[in-house]
Amino acid sequence: SADVTAGQAMQRVLLTATVEGLTASFLSQLIEVERAREELRRLIGAPRGPQAVLRIGRGWPVPATPRRSVEDLLLHTTPETV
Repeated sequence: SADVTAGQAMQRVLLTATVEGLTASFLSQLIEVERAREELRRLIGAPRGPQAVLRIGRGWPVPATPRRSVEDLLLHTTPETV
């Protein structure tokens, strides 16, 4: 379907940006606020409003987000508990 194809295209854009060392963020206000969405639709000459807007560029380095260890996430089971 068109939704699946659009999702795959978005995935490709986001992964390609990452490989190129770029950052991407969604600009949700442009599509959540009806007046802004309509103005954007008019500016791009589309029959329907946009479904997503991305900002892609180079950002400032930031520290990695702390992650829990894999050991904290695993459930240990024994044959008796299965």
